[in-house]
Amino acid sequence: MDNKIFLNELGKLDVEVRNPFGKELDAYYYNDVLFAIWYVDKRPARVSLRCDYKLSRDIRKRYESVLPGQNLDHRKWNTLIITEQLGEQFVLDMIRHAQEIAKQEVEEELDN
Repeated sequence: MDNKIFLNELGKLDVEVRNPFGKELDAYYYNDVLFAIWYVDKRPARVSLRCDYKLSRDIRKRYESVLPGQNLDHRKWNTLIITEQLGEQFVLDMIRHAQEIAKQEVEEELDN
């Protein structure tokens, strides 16, 4: 699977890329809310994504390539090992889902 597809999707989103965890991790933020971490040099490629709690549990049961977020809150994060098992569309959908969670969090903060 071509990692460029996923990096291109992350690049299309209205986000800021930072490296607070070191140069080997690209952290993606939407309005200062972290929603994705790309493991730059890992093979197979990996990305940790924010996820709805119930959806997290379901997809971990369904896919062995989806793990609790590495060094992250396991209730809110999944680490996807980018393999053929997941498929491109699934990974793209999960990237969009993670950003939607960040957008909701920003909107909730603005409402308060």
